[in-house]
Order: sequence, then structure tokens, then C-alpha cells
Amino acid sequence: MEEIDVPMVQAVVRKGPAALVCHGLGSCLAIMLYDPNKGVGGLAHVLLPNENFSTTKSNPKKFADSAIDWLIGEMRKLGGNKRAFKAKIVGGATMFGSIKNPIGESNITYAREKLAGEGIELVAEDVGGDKGRWVRFEVDTGIVIVKKVKQVGFKYVWEELAL
Repeated sequence: MEEIDVPMVQAVVRKGPAALVCHGLGSCLAIMLYDPNKGVGGLAHVLLPNENFSTTKSNPKKFADSAIDWLIGEMRKLGGNKRAFKAKIVGGATMFGSIKNPIGESNITYAREKLAGEGIELVAEDVGGDKGRWVRFEVDTGIVIVKKVKQVGFKYVWEELAL
């Protein structure tokens, strides 16, 4: 199966067997949409909730709301049916302790609101907290594997879960 890295402020859409991977999710959010009937899916690695949080607005994949629009449009081009789309989100941590208006929480809120507004069911999430994550999304099955940093004694290990 082809494995494709999706860096920050980028998004990828594929049809058929492929794994889309994000490394180093902190306050960023991985937004995954898939059509379980057509084997079409996409992942956006977003940095901010919407354009109001940035002075540079040229990349729609940078923001939760416009990245979801981009994913929907590209998935439709590959034969996806929006009425069948499902969503999963991962990330949105508060990485630097208690700061006012943490971006991670805003990313989560805006993504949830945008998905609900588009009528796309959010079927699973692993969000918030204060630990970084790694995510692997299998486009054709919708399976998501999340690895999260966990402290055990004096060392850090990856805790793995499936969504």
C-alpha cells in the first residue's frame, strides 16, 4: 500500500488503497474524510481554525474550515458522494501548558462546527490533551491508527489506538 506523508498546511485526497500519514501533530489537527462506499478519502493537516487567525490567507489547506471545503471538492472529483462522507479528527493538543485561547481547542471547535454544517458525520476523534500525536489513515477502509506520546516513569513511549 502506498504511504503518503501529509505535511503541515497540506492535504491529500486518494481513491483506493493508500495510507495518509501525519507526523508531529501538536495543536494542529488532522481532518480525515472518507466515503466508505467509493473508497475515496482525504486528510488535511491544518494549522489554524480559520482565516481570522492568520495574516496570510493564500493557502486554504492551512485552515480547518477551508481545508474541509477543499477535501469535499477533491473527493467529489474522484467519485465520492458527500451524503456518504464520514469524518474523523485527531490532534488539537494544548502543547504549552495553560495559555489563553489555545489554538488546539479552537481547531477542534471549528472543525466540528464545519463538519456539522456540511452534514458530515463525525464518527471518531482523539483530540485535546497535552501530548503530541502521529496518525495513519487508510483511505479505502477509513481505519485510523493514532500514536500518542505517553510518559512512563522517566521515559516516553508511544501509546497506540485505532479509530
